[in-house]
Amino acid sequence: MNTLQQRYSTSLGLLTDLYKLTTAYGYWKSGKYREEGVFYCFLKDLPFGGDYAIVCGLQDLVEHFNNFGFSTDDVHFLATLIGTDGKAIFNESFLNYLQRLEFECDVDAIPEGTLVFDQMPLLRIKGPIIQVQLLESIVLNIMNFQTLIASKATRIKAAAGTDKVMDISSSFLPSFEAALAASRAAYIGGFSYTANLQAGKIHGIPLSDMMSVRWIKGFSTDEAAFEAYAAAMPNHCILYVDSMDSVNNAIRIGVKLREKGFEMKGICLEGTEIANLSREARKLLDNIALQKTMIIAGAGDNPDEYQIAEEKEGGARVDLWAVSFNSTKLFEHSALGVYPVLKTDFDDSLNDNLLCPIFKGGKQIYTKPLLSEIKLYCQDQIENFRKSKIR
Repeated sequence: MNTLQQRYSTSLGLLTDLYKLTTAYGYWKSGKYREEGVFYCFLKDLPFGGDYAIVCGLQDLVEHFNNFGFSTDDVHFLATLIGTDGKAIFNESFLNYLQRLEFECDVDAIPEGTLVFDQMPLLRIKGPIIQVQLLESIVLNIMNFQTLIASKATRIKAAAGTDKVMDISSSFLPSFEAALAASRAAYIGGFSYTANLQAGKIHGIPLSDMMSVRWIKGFSTDEAAFEAYAAAMPNHCILYVDSMDSVNNAIRIGVKLREKGFEMKGICLEGTEIANLSREARKLLDNIALQKTMIIAGAGDNPDEYQIAEEKEGGARVDLWAVSFNSTKLFEHSALGVYPVLKTDFDDSLNDNLLCPIFKGGKQIYTKPLLSEIKLYCQDQIENFRKSKIR
């Protein structure tokens, strides 16, 4: 079972707008539906003021193309849509046509994880114009969002340097689907971990963790909260700290855990003094041989690349940055991501020589790489780009 089927139990044919379907109906009724059309996705501008973007989302698109079509339930629903005359918008013959529809298009795309620049075509779909029309919405939904996330992730990872980064976006993005897609795109962009269990299950992304501040609030003191948490999770104990007092309390718990044969996994730093707090915490941990206890930072403060760079310039000693993608900031850049150009005259002036064949006549000819391979490919490209900039 592919990952889209794991996430949805129904057809994806209706993941489009009504006006796309009414336009498709117009093509069908006028007899133009078999005419050939071309749909291009471009990166219009580089998001976040960066030097490049990372194209992402191709795997989901490949799976959607392989499952393209309308179910019986879909066409029954479409049959209920009524026009101004009180009759169905779509006639029965068209609905029967939709139910028999099979993907026939040629698809060429830049491979996932590729470093791309503005005005570059990222994907081309060529085939019957009715199919090209029906695919537009989901292509934009998938590619625009995931390209933004992967591009932002590379910036955050660059700021973090050798420190690792974990995605904790599940509670901060507008849907579970967005959170799952973000975990995968962020991993391609350079993150090491996700906190999203579904992303760990479906995509095999390594999982990491932190302690919820809500646990602390349920106890009279930090120390009481730490004692209870360590008793519940001795082999996976990460304690939330926001001051030197709570750091010292956490270290006392770490010593007790070691006496019982366990190692404290980490402390999660909060507050506005991450650089100072992390330096002092690292010194104290190392002094009592808790070198394996990692320091996590940034969860509640939701650091971006600028904040992480500032903390590191201040001498922060952090092993793992916990980052959530802020949807408000992302959506400020969504108009700068992927957008469509529908062409029926096949403009040969487009610079699409980097596109690779994915589907031919509706049949997949692309061998899907492993997620780890996409990630490595992406990181190699970024490294080569940075070396070329230095020269």
